[in-house]
Amino acid sequence: MAAPFKRADMIITLKTGTHAMIRDNDGFYMPNRYDDWSQNVKLTIRSQDPANPVTIRYKLRDSFKFLVGQGLTIENVIFQAADSINTPHTQA
Repeated sequence: MAAPFKRADMIITLKTGTHAMIRDNDGFYMPNRYDDWSQNVKLTIRSQDPANPVTIRYKLRDSFKFLVGQGLTIENVIFQAADSINTPHTQA
């Protein structure tokens, strides 16, 4: 989304409720445009209500990564990944 711009400030506001990040077996994301200015995004992820943090159930283990050149701010968001590390191989 930010590729056509020299600078982009993006805000993702998460509504109150349940959120999850899960593995996607459909393949890789293919962008529509090439980023000529590389690392031009300042990204903020926050909850809709500052008084109530939002919990994201994180199921990606160590596979989630993205580049944010100008900065990343996470406000009132809890990443809960405790059950992501329990696999059939690690459970007794």
